[in-house]
Amino acid sequence: MSPTLINIDGIRICVYSREHRPAHFHVLYAEYEMTIDLTTLEKISGTIPLSKERVIRKWIVQNKELILKNFNRLNPDL
Repeated sequence: MSPTLINIDGIRICVYSREHRPAHFHVLYAEYEMTIDLTTLEKISGTIPLSKERVIRKWIVQNKELILKNFNRLNPDL
């Protein structure tokens, strides 16, 4: 399956198939990448500029269920 790709203010949010637990999503901005746990919303790895991280954190609070639904759709065996 194709990954879920969302673009917010030049920041890409990606959810891939063939992933692992915990449920998470990838944030890509320029040369930066960060991975965030969908359950706790804590950073798993990486970094992006703080101003862009704030944008994503605000967005994910309102859209967590959408991203989690896509993670589960793309990774039904987990």
